[in-house]
Amino acid sequence: MPNRIVREGFLDSEAINSLEAFTECIFHRLLIVSDDAGRFDGRAQIVASRCFPLRDSIRAKDVEGHLLKLEQAGLLIRYEWNGKPFLQLTKWQKAGKSLTSKFPWSDGSFSIKYAKAETRDGVKEFVTTSLPHTHPIRTPSEWGSRESNTETETETETDTETETGNPPSQNGSGEIPTLDEVKTAASMMGILESSAIGFWEWHEINNAWRKNGTLIKWRLKLVKWAWNDKEFKANAKRNGNSQTVDRNQGTANAGKANQYANLGRVVSNQSVR
Repeated sequence: MPNRIVREGFLDSEAINSLEAFTECIFHRLLIVSDDAGRFDGRAQIVASRCFPLRDSIRAKDVEGHLLKLEQAGLLIRYEWNGKPFLQLTKWQKAGKSLTSKFPWSDGSFSIKYAKAETRDGVKEFVTTSLPHTHPIRTPSEWGSRESNTETETETETDTETETGNPPSQNGSGEIPTLDEVKTAASMMGILESSAIGFWEWHEINNAWRKNGTLIKWRLKLVKWAWNDKEFKANAKRNGNSQTVDRNQGTANAGKANQYANLGRVVSNQSVR
């Protein structure tokens, strides 16, 4: 297990500073126990036991909710392979010469692939699966100043230059993503394609890609959307009945799912049996 050096970028990260104290504590410890790909066992009981080996009072139920908060903050991705949960810390910089991970990605592969991205310290290599989307190398002038790059600005490193870096922000007046781009991002985060399609179609129908003229942080919202899908289906399965939820509640399209029934798209209502 390599030592970690937390750099000053950690202090002015909006994502980090939005966390509760205990949530941030778990994140600090995940940085230490994760492997060279930034991955770790996703079971809450394993996270609790490995991150807090001397605190018997901290149990899985105490950790689970905080893992969700880290996921919602865009600091980690949770996914499954072969029915087992794993997690991937986001924006994880290349660590040494590691070519394989101790934990599989959502496609079952243990290999580590890298992508280059611009940071305030120059071009760095990041574990591809740790990036919500693989960005081509661009100059700072093409993707905005440091002040606008506040989605996740965590910077940590090992003695072999491992760090969660600072690729370009998705803030600003960027282009609205295509369905293929949303599906690609979902695949990299271990999100089901059906959730990605529903997410894209809802935002298209409701013209919800921008807020006050600024493109929303749609990758973070995609994670939350997928989690809500997961919770909805789990609740329906536990209750053993059919449930319907209107995703357009509060919009101009509320209650209008039937109008789109013959268009081959899911717009608002979802039923789970």
